[in-house]
Amino acid sequence: MSYRPVRHAGLSAHDLVDLRGEASTVSIVDEEDGNILGTVDAARADTTVYPGAIYIHQGVPFDVQTCDGEVALVRHRPRDDLRTFASEETTVKILHSRSSTATRFGTWAWGDVEVFNRVVGYHLRRARDGMYLGFHPITPRERSMETCGTWWTMSSQDLEALGIPPADVPGALHAAEHAAIGILPLFAICDRWDVGGLSTAYHPDTGAATVIVHDAAAGGSGCAERGYRAGREWIRATRDAVAGCPCQSGCPRCVQSPKCGNNNDPLWKEGAVLVLSALSCALDELEGTAPEP
Repeated sequence: MSYRPVRHAGLSAHDLVDLRGEASTVSIVDEEDGNILGTVDAARADTTVYPGAIYIHQGVPFDVQTCDGEVALVRHRPRDDLRTFASEETTVKILHSRSSTATRFGTWAWGDVEVFNRVVGYHLRRARDGMYLGFHPITPRERSMETCGTWWTMSSQDLEALGIPPADVPGALHAAEHAAIGILPLFAICDRWDVGGLSTAYHPDTGAATVIVHDAAAGGSGCAERGYRAGREWIRATRDAVAGCPCQSGCPRCVQSPKCGNNNDPLWKEGAVLVLSALSCALDELEGTAPEP
């Protein structure tokens, strides 16, 4: 497919410069007139301009036709009736612990991790009321990145002692992960999009239930480390934000995330409060304890 030479659609110089310094970006091009509508860094392209996605530019919907890793071709969508949401699978391998502290529940640690992401499809919803219309699989493309992360672990016995049944552990940890990511910008100079996360009832590298919050930039940006150093304050603030939210079962103010690759499922707000309260108490007990190098 060919298209006319691109024009910058009235974009100024600062619109064309990526302040985050991303080495690789994907240009989003209107195939009908060749205009560049914008750019997205390569890491986020898989979740925003995959074939079949509906891309919104200044309130106008466009259907993504193709994306070759450098250029995404889009076509104006005559009807503004649908929205797409990427379904993403993420795994995180813990490479090396740079600093860690033993808590009475497990480990509070910071170090090097490798993040693997792939978009396996997208959820389709009606725009006007959010009604779910189904899932569409796509051919996955996996990306990996070495960065830094902070993680904590809890044994299955401790979680059950907190009143969290095994079947509800994934929802409790997932909600706690989302909340921690949402509150981290209060303690690090970042946006929630500058960090990612993973929660699992069993992680092969720790042998226990684990929540990981990692930098979204290759090599690390310092956000996860800042969270680790401010652990007591960070986790306490996260617990307070979730416990103090007036919603019944979780909302965007507390445990739902706009960037969740699993469509915010499963989430258990009450379980997150139990996990965060226990971790907060455990970190308070460590005040004055130097982390292991």
